[in-house]
Amino acid sequence: MLSLLSRKSPTTTTLNSIAVVSAEYLAAGSALHILEGDDQGKIEVLEYSLSSSSTTTATNPGVRSTPTVFEPHNNAAPDGGRNAWAVIIDASRYYYNYRHASNALSFYRTVKRLGIPDNQIILMLADDVACNARNAEPGRLFNDRQTRLDLYGEDVEVDFRGEEVTVDNVLRLLTGRQPGWTPLSKRLLTDRSSHIFFFLTGHGGDQFLKFQDWEVITSQDISNAFHQMYKQNRYGRILFLVDSCQSATLQTTFVSPNIVAAGCSKKGQNSYSHHEDNAIGVPIIDRFTYYALHFLEGLTPQSNATLQQFFDAFDSRLLLSEPEVRTDLSDKPLTELTVASFFSAGGVGSGIRFLNDETSPEPSFSSGHFPVVFAR
Repeated sequence: MLSLLSRKSPTTTTLNSIAVVSAEYLAAGSALHILEGDDQGKIEVLEYSLSSSSTTTATNPGVRSTPTVFEPHNNAAPDGGRNAWAVIIDASRYYYNYRHASNALSFYRTVKRLGIPDNQIILMLADDVACNARNAEPGRLFNDRQTRLDLYGEDVEVDFRGEEVTVDNVLRLLTGRQPGWTPLSKRLLTDRSSHIFFFLTGHGGDQFLKFQDWEVITSQDISNAFHQMYKQNRYGRILFLVDSCQSATLQTTFVSPNIVAAGCSKKGQNSYSHHEDNAIGVPIIDRFTYYALHFLEGLTPQSNATLQQFFDAFDSRLLLSEPEVRTDLSDKPLTELTVASFFSAGGVGSGIRFLNDETSPEPSFSSGHFPVVFAR
């Protein structure tokens, strides 16, 4: 049982509440630095110490045998709102994972095209694939062998790169528990009205995703972080997408409200690349991302396409896997949530043309007899 933390000040003030705190900070007599922000985004570094006078306890809401689904705050952003943020993470290093960097940069370009500014996008790339010595197009990165649209242009702002892309940094970003010297460009300054698009790509397994080929983030890690965000009023709604093998298993432990979560493949299934570029020598984009972009490139910031239409556009025959979508945590059906409310903050940008789209029609993306599975 842990005592509540009290703030060091001339007059000791006891905190009213505190979210989950790592046990490593809670040794007797130790100090803890917590970032505290207000609604205007101002940040203050506060120092706390253990209070022996308080009898209130802090427990980890993520450690439970049977998940409890929490009731939502009455503060979700209106669907027409544009307080939109994006967290886009490529967790894979090494050149042969070129397609994961392409996946991340493709979504990054999409949210920028639809108007989310860079100061509301957190982009993490675990390896600088564009500048790898094996890259036949130095300093450039593509997601289509015919279009040759450079995704790694001069306007790309990478917030975390290389060895900065760690599980610890992701969890600290989400919960706001970063060191005091962290620049604003590396902070997720969201509030109770924010819609957050969260995209992960890399190599995954049952309830985990690998980072940097030496550590993993688990479904429970993400669930705990989201629950802290909920308790801290750091989001209104979250759209969580993962492009990796067995990616749908990452959403199974989520308990916090107003999260729509989707993975491109269910437990036991792989995620597959779409095509490779012979000049580059490796696959350059994954199927889930490729077909997601086909849908998203038809949108404008004013589009009223719904999440239901977005997920209906995927065909498991083209993906070679079965996507799963979890909707039970949302207080609204997918038919009442627009794609633009997560991907757009207003504004316009350049489009992306895809392989063979001028020479041959794409197959229908209607789910037909191969539906996306919706978990309820």
